[in-house]
Amino acid sequence: GFYRGVEANVMRACILNATKMGVYDVTKGYITEYTGWERKDIRTAFGSAFVAGFFMTCTVSPADNLRTRLMNQPTDKKIYTG
Repeated sequence: GFYRGVEANVMRACILNATKMGVYDVTKGYITEYTGWERKDIRTAFGSAFVAGFFMTCTVSPADNLRTRLMNQPTDKKIYTG
């Protein structure tokens, strides 16, 4: 039905946001420490976003795979549970 795969979507959102916030902030600290750039510098923001995006992709891919399998399974036959 309409809510098929909602648990996987919630899990994915939690993983995504935890990774995004944690990695972005830590990376921003490292960049400012090692380069001397300000925290509000566009180069710092771009570098931090690039690194955070990479790690978000790595951590969210398994949840995306699970979510896609749950949402695309036939309605008459349950292959996966979740």
